[in-house]
Amino acid sequence: MHRQRTLSLGLVALFGIGFSGVAAAADWKQMVTEAGGFWAPKLDAAGWNKIFAPDANRVLGQLPVGVRTMLQTEVKDNPWVTGHEEMQQKLGNFRPEAQQVFDLPYVPIPADKMKFNYESTGMGATMKRHVSYTGTDGKKYVRFFFHPLYADKYKELIETYGVKYEYQAVSTSSPRSLVVWKKGDASKPIWVKVSLHATIDSYTKRDAQGKEVKVGISRVQSEKKAYRSAFVDSAFAATPKRELEKQQVEYMGEPASYVPGDIQYKGKRVGFDRATIFRELPTALTDPNAQTRWVPAFSFIKNMKPTLDALNAERTAAGKKPLNVVGWMTKGLIEPLVRTYINLGLEHGLQGELHTQNFLLEVNKKGVPTGKIMVKDLDGFRMDLDMRIRNGKDVSFLNNYKHPFEWAKHSATQGSSSNPAVLQGWFNKLIRNVNGFTTTRTINGQTVNVYSTPAGQLMERLEQDFPQEMAKLKAAALKRDPTLQGNAEKTKQKAVEQIFDLVGRAQFSRQTGIRIDMADWGYGQDKGLNNGLGKLRTELFKSQAGVGAMPNANGRIELGNAQAQTVLSRTWNKLRTASERKKDDRTWANGTPHSFRLLGDGIIEAISKGGKSVGYALLKPEQARELAQDLRGAGLRPPAERVRASSSLQQYSAKDRSALAPMGSWLNARTRTPARAARR
Repeated sequence: MHRQRTLSLGLVALFGIGFSGVAAAADWKQMVTEAGGFWAPKLDAAGWNKIFAPDANRVLGQLPVGVRTMLQTEVKDNPWVTGHEEMQQKLGNFRPEAQQVFDLPYVPIPADKMKFNYESTGMGATMKRHVSYTGTDGKKYVRFFFHPLYADKYKELIETYGVKYEYQAVSTSSPRSLVVWKKGDASKPIWVKVSLHATIDSYTKRDAQGKEVKVGISRVQSEKKAYRSAFVDSAFAATPKRELEKQQVEYMGEPASYVPGDIQYKGKRVGFDRATIFRELPTALTDPNAQTRWVPAFSFIKNMKPTLDALNAERTAAGKKPLNVVGWMTKGLIEPLVRTYINLGLEHGLQGELHTQNFLLEVNKKGVPTGKIMVKDLDGFRMDLDMRIRNGKDVSFLNNYKHPFEWAKHSATQGSSSNPAVLQGWFNKLIRNVNGFTTTRTINGQTVNVYSTPAGQLMERLEQDFPQEMAKLKAAALKRDPTLQGNAEKTKQKAVEQIFDLVGRAQFSRQTGIRIDMADWGYGQDKGLNNGLGKLRTELFKSQAGVGAMPNANGRIELGNAQAQTVLSRTWNKLRTASERKKDDRTWANGTPHSFRLLGDGIIEAISKGGKSVGYALLKPEQARELAQDLRGAGLRPPAERVRASSSLQQYSAKDRSALAPMGSWLNARTRTPARAARR
């Protein structure tokens, strides 16, 4: 069922009004102490023991079994946190590897004093109780959690609103992602993402002079992450559950996120570019009767050998052929992951940072994967608005944002400000490239590289545990690309990357009906999926009809009613005036519009003289109503709902559009069974 979302940008965001809080008589450190907490600038201060549970194992044992399993595998099997000397130095017993339970403070902030206040009306009852409460004054207060190590970064908020230490937490694989519960009730936990005011790990980049320099990775939850978390959560929630189930996809919703509004503190205005994001633990993790469990991808990879050894011992005893590791990892991990990534990107316009820490696999009691994937870290997703519009997906949640195209159209990782977001960038960087997302870390005094992509971790595991199979993969890579001869390191990388390339090509073809030849895939290059996606965008654009313009039999755009063009042009030009764009820019344009069409739900598309899409306008409800009135005044009927491209990845209506050239073959391909599609 579609879950509606609510979002408030508050008085501070809308009108720039600051809040003059009355500072407490005590300073923030005294307030922390009186609330039962502790803070000191050094980790070795004895007082820190005050907020650590003396019996962490007993407390953790009260968590739901699925959550306990996830926590154990998140830490025990994670190459990123094991032996992490920088975390030891900067976080001490708060680091994931320590698995200590500690008191988690929050600032009770009146909901109407938030700069950004996103809450889902479909939020679960347990989450609602943790997110906010009604004070004795009848006001709604939000629990703005923060990490106890950095109470000094929240001193202005503490002195303005107060502080409470009523909750406990434990770190997951990320030290800023915490499983949280009210003291004394660990059976009903939630997940909270807070800021770490520190840099952890680093990556290498070139400076202006071309010199390679190491850059520390900030772990602060910025304001923009709260915005992105909210609209991506809205996009997932707008998707019928049965549709995700069909693709064997689940997600960890993030039904609440907050950014405090500016305050007046000691005569100065203070702002806060930091957020708290709430993540809902799905029933699959909290159900005590669950017959399966969810494990992080890195845990599945690390345990391939013991899992396969146990399974093959059973199969041998039963007279069955043993399982092969290449088939095991391809069917169990690579295919479900790539299928999920491509489907979310093409059908829903959602592209996630799916390195091994950001998704889970469902496995049975023997460790055999079921094919289901659970994605998380929604604030790391990006949105390809083109694909959502072409496939008739809901975008109404963007009405809650000023300048919506800053969030839903582009990002530095997926394209310049003049190009739409694309699939290949993150597929290459975060999934199929061995070195796509590698961080440097110090272990036992030595600097080492830690692989975070599935391809990188699989390469390491195959080299260590399955040398014979790895040798076969290397031979296949050399046969495919003879130029690798003599380059052992590159051959080792390509041995694994070739599997992702082949699976990526096959999954794209299966889901779209578009066949990408390997010659055009760009083996080992950052262009494979883009070749097919570019064609798909073009054909979807040609097959999408709307008020004001229609595609003809050859796929070219023909202008419709002249009065419709007049109305749409007038609306577009008004939105593009300097004053409107400064106030709230609702348009995006990359070229000169020649004509327009209305695609429903207040979406106007601008089309060039040459018949290409050059921009969009997203109308607010009141603007859409005004446009509808103008159209009716011209004797036209606005579309009752979103106009969908006839070649969308799903068949949305009973109307037969297969005769619309050139999409007929694509529709036929989409209705084939997977087995038939695979034989193409």
